[in-house]
Amino acid sequence: MPRPRHTRMAAPGVGQAEGDQGGSPVCPAAAQYVAGEAVGKDLDVEMLASKTTICCLMNSMKSYANNEGLLQMICTLFMMMSSNETAVEALRKAGLFSEVLTILSNCAHNKDISLACCGVIWSLVASVTDVSEIPLKCAIEVVSTILHMHLQHGDVAESACCAFWALALHDCVDEANFEPYALLLLSALRLHPERPVLAKNACLALATLLRTSELSGFRFIVTDEKGSGMSMLKECYQLHCEDPEVVEDMCVLIDEMFNYDEIVVEMVSQNIAEMLTEMKNRFTSSLEIVTLADKALSTLQKKGYLT
Repeated sequence: MPRPRHTRMAAPGVGQAEGDQGGSPVCPAAAQYVAGEAVGKDLDVEMLASKTTICCLMNSMKSYANNEGLLQMICTLFMMMSSNETAVEALRKAGLFSEVLTILSNCAHNKDISLACCGVIWSLVASVTDVSEIPLKCAIEVVSTILHMHLQHGDVAESACCAFWALALHDCVDEANFEPYALLLLSALRLHPERPVLAKNACLALATLLRTSELSGFRFIVTDEKGSGMSMLKECYQLHCEDPEVVEDMCVLIDEMFNYDEIVVEMVSQNIAEMLTEMKNRFTSSLEIVTLADKALSTLQKKGYLT
């Protein structure tokens, strides 16, 4: 999301001095006006990130938890704010994660709220190192539910894949969920292969699952009535063969799959060498792609799969 332009504008209902830490909720009409003005007119994000303003908006979410129109506006505002590093840190300190997770659980049916909340979760988790106070397992279960419920909706599915990957990086997936989560991510790729951000994050999320679970890899390569994950990956590559970022994340996924001999055998049967060679030759200036493709091709050579 582009960085919002700085526009000076008084925000009615939240214009308390920085020293006033009351953070009382404002009436829904006022809160909705503030959020709407911020989203529509690009208010200064760092100005909005004051402790007073954040507490006021969070308290309004709690006080008017049944007002989905208001919740959507505030969550969208928080998503906009989360594109700014200073604002993200302020939102973390205010404990926004738990509040957003509660709203996401209660309003899972609402596409717009789900889209915004998943975006906020991604921003709050993506660059944090200390996750001791974040309910990761609960969060990834909720996000996977959102992805399942809104799988057909490209924007929401994309946002959910981003949030899922950010959470999965912290080893919060229970063993029983590796297979269903892999299938869910594969379904998202099958339905929306043309979306580069979804493709990148679904590949990275699958790679994260594969670091712990070989079963996730088997789920990806096994052929069913919809085809195999490898055929899907090839289709995705054809759609994004000019996008080095997407191709690099595909290589990351392939690299993880190459850690398992039985999976490599299946990938060889689906002509993975041809795709790896094309990636390497097409992106000669991308060190990461060339390195990962060479590594995989070298493995195939050593195992006698290349003539």
